[in-house]
Amino acid sequence: MKQLSILLAISSLALLISSVPGHAVPIGYYPGLERLIEQADAIVILRIDRHLTDFGSPTFYSTHECYIYQTLKGNIEKNTRINLQLMNTKASFATPYAWGSTHLMFLMKKATDDEPTEYRTITFKGAQIQLSPLGHEKPPKGRTIQEKIKNLIKDTMAYWKKEHEKNQKFLKTMLGKQGMAEPAEKTILEEPATRITELLRWSDYVGFVIAAPMVSARQSEWKQRVFLYSIDSFKGELNRDPISKQFPWVYAGQVGRTKYSTWFSQKAEYLVFLRYQEVDSKKVLATIAAFPVEYRPDKAGRVVGRVFAGHANGKTLNAQKARNALQILVKGGHLSDEKRKALDSFLRAAVLPEGVSSQPASVPFEVRFREAKKVAASVRIGTTRKDISKIFPQEDGGTSGPGSTRYYLGSEVMVEVPFDQTAGAWKQENKVNGRIKVYRSLMHLD
Repeated sequence: MKQLSILLAISSLALLISSVPGHAVPIGYYPGLERLIEQADAIVILRIDRHLTDFGSPTFYSTHECYIYQTLKGNIEKNTRINLQLMNTKASFATPYAWGSTHLMFLMKKATDDEPTEYRTITFKGAQIQLSPLGHEKPPKGRTIQEKIKNLIKDTMAYWKKEHEKNQKFLKTMLGKQGMAEPAEKTILEEPATRITELLRWSDYVGFVIAAPMVSARQSEWKQRVFLYSIDSFKGELNRDPISKQFPWVYAGQVGRTKYSTWFSQKAEYLVFLRYQEVDSKKVLATIAAFPVEYRPDKAGRVVGRVFAGHANGKTLNAQKARNALQILVKGGHLSDEKRKALDSFLRAAVLPEGVSSQPASVPFEVRFREAKKVAASVRIGTTRKDISKIFPQEDGGTSGPGSTRYYLGSEVMVEVPFDQTAGAWKQENKVNGRIKVYRSLMHLD
């Protein structure tokens, strides 16, 4: 009976092999981490951005466009996209390479000139490990490659353990009595692929920036070129040019094919979600979403920021709470239901209705003037220059002394703020020491 079982197993295996066209690639046993590192020409943390070939090859290879988060070994440049042949080293029927999934990959250089990519997965079990989808903007901790990979695996085990526990909990509710399941809205929020998770996963850069539209490109799909003054990054890195000392220009003001607003109305702070893509045969930073941040004094006189989903609907988020929540998500952490619900509700409110342009409408002088008077009246004596620059981010050009500084709000509205000289002239610690003037004036140029 035992011999018959063995013969049947061998016959089934032979039938399976004979029915597969092409040449199968043997997958070696796991050789140990040290050997894997030694065998690899490159080791990277990557994200699947696009499938270039179908799955189901007898070689277990498929070709993908990948975004490289980190390079732990080799010469593949990080923060770039590259086409790779990736192998399903588990040899499972379901591919692990879903769109947006993140992996630790051990790669070898191509063996022949006719291979479609420069690198492909080495043919050992363990050469690809699916990681958590977020939190890979910084290299793993560790002095050596082996230490970094071990720390990465520990974080991965913790992530998948939590995901497994959540899945088990949900499946148990399905086996329970009718009516015992959680409310529908809460169940939707429990899913990992919430709107905010999708937006973070799709973005190469996320952060708060001080930015202003500087160049108008009317003939382009992207109508604005945006200059970045300063950045506060959560995901991704933006490096200054070594010569000009400027951050990369950002393409914005997209016409059509956009779910969220991509326009920058004036110099201000924005919460931005950016992605590298090809525009006019160049790799540029393009805007997926740009949400303006406004700072206003609260009832206690403290200057508080609010992120606006869209001025038409008035939906906002506390800027500091949004910053804290996004930092947790980017690092792969988990938010409470209440905080996730706030972020998802904000993004739902920010989705542009069909056929509605994301380009902000011009604000008439009378409207902006009334708003400026209201804001100026709410600013208390003793407010610092640092906080005033948040409330009024566009400092006027021309001659403006440290004792009285002008700020331009647009629509020919100017405010003039008197300061004392606490800590010295033009210091952030200077304090408002008189009434703020609001009047009509064009912006002065330096």
